[in-house]
Formats: sequence, structure tokens, C-alpha cells
Amino acid sequence: MLPPYNKFTLHSLITFLSEVAAQSEYNKMTKENLAIVFGPNLMVRKGAVGASGFEFQFANRVVLFLLHNHEQIFEGVEAERDEFVRGLKEKRQETA
Repeated sequence: MLPPYNKFTLHSLITFLSEVAAQSEYNKMTKENLAIVFGPNLMVRKGAVGASGFEFQFANRVVLFLLHNHEQIFEGVEAERDEFVRGLKEKRQETA
């Protein structure tokens, strides 16, 4: 389970990348191409020098899976995010 901020950020990024892929006829960025570009950046260990081909392939497959299944994976996340933000606002008002 990801922490809330990470989950909401990943949801926004994957949703955006899915929208980019929907225009692949014009921009040539299919889900597969996007996974190749973003997979290593999102998944390879921080500070990893000379990451193996296996790590890159794994990262690409995970991102591709997210792109293909984002609607099911992130179902309800927008409502969860809204509730989380509401809670933060209430806490801020209590401390003000």
C-alpha cells in the first residue's frame, strides 16, 4: 500500500500518461513506448548504477500493467483524495 501522497501522485501521472497514449496516432507514444520511457524512472532503485536489463524489463512491465489497468487499479482514488484533502483542511482550520 502506498502512502496517500504517493498514491495520489501515481494516479495523476498514470491517468495523464493514459491520455497521452490515447493520442498515440498523432504523437507515436503508445502505452508500450511510455512504459519504456517512464518505467526505469519510476521503478529503478535510487542511486542504482548500471541497473540490469532485468530491472528495466520489470519496471517497464509494471508501468505497462498500470497503464493498461489504471481504471480498475485506481478505482475510487479520486474520492479518497478528496476526503483526504478535506481532512487536511479541517486540521488546518483547527490549528489556526
